[in-house]
Amino acid sequence: MSAHHLAIDGGRPVISKLPDRGLIGPEERRAIVEVVDGAVAARGAIEYGGEQERAY
Repeated sequence: MSAHHLAIDGGRPVISKLPDRGLIGPEERRAIVEVVDGAVAARGAIEYGGEQERAY
């Protein structure tokens, strides 16, 4: 097969191992829980454009 084919179609894989998922640490987890808890307390939806998004 040619190099122009996706790996699923018989082409050469671009990577052999996916990177570890270390994107969310304890600080990010706390921020996520705070946003969800705030939405639950307000009996509303999680909204975009809030304080946490600006901080991010």
